[in-house]
Amino acid sequence: MSVAAKILIVEDNPLLSKHLEVDLGGKGFSISGVARNLTEAVFIMKKQSADLALIDMKLDGPEDGIATAQELLRIKWIPIIYITGEDAYEEIAERSQSTYPAAFLEKPVRSNELVVQINLALHNFQAGNLPAAKANQTEHIVFFTDKEHIQVKQNNILFIEADGPYARLYLTTEEFVKLYPGKTYNYIHISPNIGRIFPELKPTFFKLSRKHVINLDHITRMSASQIVMGNHIIPIPEGRRPELIAELNVVRSR
Repeated sequence: MSVAAKILIVEDNPLLSKHLEVDLGGKGFSISGVARNLTEAVFIMKKQSADLALIDMKLDGPEDGIATAQELLRIKWIPIIYITGEDAYEEIAERSQSTYPAAFLEKPVRSNELVVQINLALHNFQAGNLPAAKANQTEHIVFFTDKEHIQVKQNNILFIEADGPYARLYLTTEEFVKLYPGKTYNYIHISPNIGRIFPELKPTFFKLSRKHVINLDHITRMSASQIVMGNHIIPIPEGRRPELIAELNVVRSR
């Protein structure tokens, strides 16, 4: 007897999510959980795992479906199927490239089409027809500045800050001096934007907000509202502290 594939549903519409849960359960799939946003989806993935994620493009929270998929794929490489009610397919397709979507389904979701696409995605993934998890999480990473390419050690990145279509790279003092001997310490203007950079980073990096990606290894202090990294203070957005704490090896008091 084959084991039922586990599906994670990420949908903030309670009626639609319940319909999907009941429908897929009736078709022989196992539901690993139903999430409304990125935080809930990550919690379920870490606790229950899943073989495939069904994700709505628009979610209840600051992060959309693509950002949610990026976080899930850092935990486990699985096929992603997006649900969308938007017409901007070109933009969506371009933004979602880093998650290698198995399919896009337009609302209202048709039951038979959904089951077919899930089965195809699982089959193609198991057969190796979808990209495998990236094995290029190397010690170094290369960024483009306004004049040249620079190669830095990922472990020596403190954090990266969004700056429109570009980003600001903050390094340890040692790494900055190695790159630019004699220069006064400052951030380095790099491209592409933070959304394109984040999927290429090692799992020690955490997307704190749309503005900041931080290296968890360089947090020195943390309060309820901010973290300290070197000489830098970064605010913690409302609602993000529990997930940040979950990523850290915290010694509990009781």
